[in-house]
Amino acid sequence: MAAQTRKSRRQINTNIDFEFRSPVLKAVISALLVALLLVVAVYQIFAYTKTKKELPTQTALSSTIYRTVTADAVALRSESVLSQLSNGTVVPLVSNGSKVAINDTVARIFSSTVEAQRFSSYTQLDEELHYYEEIASLSSGNLVAGVDTYNNNVTNRLLDLQNLISEGKLSGFSVAVRDFSESVTKKQIAVGGSVDVSAKLSQLSMRLDEVNAGYSSYASVTAPASGYYVNTIDGFEGIYDMSDVKSLSSTDIDGLLHAVPKTVSANVGKLITEFNWYLVCVADESAVDMIEVGDNVKIAVDELGGEVISMKLRAKNYGENSDVALVFSSNIMNSDFATLRFSQIKIRVEEYKGYPVEKTAVRTVDGDVGVYIQLGNMIRFRKINIVYSDDNIILAEAKNEDGYLKLYDEVIIEGVENDDGKIIV
Repeated sequence: MAAQTRKSRRQINTNIDFEFRSPVLKAVISALLVALLLVVAVYQIFAYTKTKKELPTQTALSSTIYRTVTADAVALRSESVLSQLSNGTVVPLVSNGSKVAINDTVARIFSSTVEAQRFSSYTQLDEELHYYEEIASLSSGNLVAGVDTYNNNVTNRLLDLQNLISEGKLSGFSVAVRDFSESVTKKQIAVGGSVDVSAKLSQLSMRLDEVNAGYSSYASVTAPASGYYVNTIDGFEGIYDMSDVKSLSSTDIDGLLHAVPKTVSANVGKLITEFNWYLVCVADESAVDMIEVGDNVKIAVDELGGEVISMKLRAKNYGENSDVALVFSSNIMNSDFATLRFSQIKIRVEEYKGYPVEKTAVRTVDGDVGVYIQLGNMIRFRKINIVYSDDNIILAEAKNEDGYLKLYDEVIIEGVENDDGKIIV
């Protein structure tokens, strides 16, 4: 009996075969191994990010900083008031700042307010009719640009609308809405769509006929010379002899800043008869010593929402004290410039470009001025050349040299135990 038991034991195979024949079993085990490796990797990353010390940093980005001089300014133009020669309600035909030629009709005078309103309605309807007639004439055949062009136009018009809203410039909002609608329509036609405006055209034609019968006689106002028409006045027209504008003193400008508007009789607006217009102000001599006569200077105008315009410095007239009279000019005209009179301005006298860095980040190491940056999990020192400094920040020059601060470096803005090559743990 014992012999039989020993024989049976000798027949038992004690070798384990790890060769898996089933392809399904192989796939399952491979997937489990991959999942296990992923879990280990994720755990290591999580453990590192949880234990790594997070340092307060500031990304080095290119920026431009200006040194500005603030002053109160007066806008001067060669202007002549257009007297209203007949009684009635004035309806301008051109927008403020529009260029007109001699004898161009700039306005009409109607005997009653009702007739004037009807005429205004007529001009708006007529303009709308022409717009839809242009839409009706469009087809994919005469839209020669690619679809991408019309996509970009839609995006740009939408951005224009957003900018007008954010800046509060609602005067041009209706035009911007129309331009956006037109861009959308052109895009639709360009991709093979169609737009049927026949009903709209018919409706506008009927309304035009109705309104056209509502007004009769009127008097036309024509431009006595070429120039820019403005349909309003402010009473400061002609407050200074423009032939002598380059000789303005600081005393003259101070008088202009405190001038009282004149009372003007019935008028239909004014005509700006010279292409150049001027901004004049008084500044401290030492503050504007960097700009010279003939320089093109950028000026931010508060009254125009901080809009920056480029003007040429025409005169720099020194007085008996430290004040200097500045006379700037421009030959660019629009509705804003045509009606601007008084505003605080910021004259950009110097321009600096580089990487803004908080002063708390600046260190001196072995005689070199620089900052510490975070490079992965290591601290490195980068030298800087300071080109501008104020109470809060410095501007580091963008130098394309090894060892200097570079674009997108993560500057460490706090900490006193930073050392070059130190590992962040």
